[in-house]
Amino acid sequence: MSSNLLVPGDQEFHEDKQLIADLAALNEQLSRYVLRYLDADARRAEPVSVTDERTFAQALCAMADRLQERAAQRAASSTPPVLKGDPARRQLTNGRPSERC
Repeated sequence: MSSNLLVPGDQEFHEDKQLIADLAALNEQLSRYVLRYLDADARRAEPVSVTDERTFAQALCAMADRLQERAAQRAASSTPPVLKGDPARRQLTNGRPSERC
């Protein structure tokens, strides 16, 4: 058994779980944003307000920063941490860092 497993008592385990929960919530907001845009385009609803759009953009940028930080931490580690269970299904894929927001 690897010594680099994340178990429920580990801080990294909690942080990964929180990240995934926050990503899920942001994904829901993104879905609503897209549907509202489509409804507004079809003249079935008012467009998203500029204030709401900016707030959402800031939330997306904040999440991008969190993902960049996680990727940097994983890249710095010789063996990335994995969640207990099926690690292949729970880890985010490694990728190149993108531009910051």
